[in-house]
Amino acid sequence: MPGYGNIIIIKHQDQYSTVYAHNQQNLAQEGSWVQQGAVIARLGNSHNPASAPTLHFQIRRYNKARNPLFYLKEAASP
Repeated sequence: MPGYGNIIIIKHQDQYSTVYAHNQQNLAQEGSWVQQGAVIARLGNSHNPASAPTLHFQIRRYNKARNPLFYLKEAASP
């Protein structure tokens, strides 16, 4: 995925994948298995170091970006 700088793509079951881009440093190695909650990267801005750190996050299915709001849990009220 050109233009996203340092990127990690995690493949999930049922043709889903998640994309984490513009990382300062990728910690997960290509081809490795990762567990939920594992630190996979250091937040950064690999596409433009002069701007604030940024995380580009996508949920994809069949290699097509999906609206993440349909998949993420609502935050609990305080």
